[in-house]
Amino acid sequence: EVKVGKKKYPAVLHADTDDEGSRIAFMRFRVEDFQPDRMKLDLAFNKPTGTGWVLPADVKATLTLKTLFDFPAADRRLTSKLELNPAEFYFEQYSDFTFHNRLRDESKSRAGETVELGEQKTDAQGQAEFNLGLERFKGGCFQVMMMAEGFEADGGRSVRTGKELMVSPLPHVVGFKADGDLGYIGKDSQRNVQFIAIGPDLKKIALPELTQRLVQIKYLSVLTKQDNGNYAYVSTR
Repeated sequence: EVKVGKKKYPAVLHADTDDEGSRIAFMRFRVEDFQPDRMKLDLAFNKPTGTGWVLPADVKATLTLKTLFDFPAADRRLTSKLELNPAEFYFEQYSDFTFHNRLRDESKSRAGETVELGEQKTDAQGQAEFNLGLERFKGGCFQVMMMAEGFEADGGRSVRTGKELMVSPLPHVVGFKADGDLGYIGKDSQRNVQFIAIGPDLKKIALPELTQRLVQIKYLSVLTKQDNGNYAYVSTR
């Protein structure tokens, strides 16, 4: 139960795990008495956002504020901000592949971070352009939510909108799909693993210089002195 007013409430969805980076999604909402909007606000990015991810360089957003009669709302105040959440490389068309995200740890460290983009006034066409400055987040992979607010001429009531995009500095990622469980492979049995590489537009690309390495991990019994002074064999990786 929440109270009607100007306070914003956060809603966070976590996976059922002890991992602090298990955050899946995040949003803020406000509960207010209903009042019909007298303006409408649209947000469009200069990069395609409906498929995979975008590279962080030179990403901009154009906000367009109009009256309900579809006239440009000129000289109106606009504000916007970004909210970051860690992103994983999971895509419906490759749902059976597991993709490697080498920037996972760097992304988790900035979970929930909010970045204010400042304030602008709309031009004669009711538009204003915001530079997202995503280059500052080049050390991680993020699901970025941009939220914008446009105010009426008297500075009181406002309309809001938001849109998400996935941002990563990686020019490609590699995924794998196995034909069986890789956690346990029986003696003298066989496993086949298929690898693919995809770019930001989710199209498969050629990566001729990939290398592979097979690592064997052994556990040995090592005679170890315990805290109580006794010696015991301990399985050591």
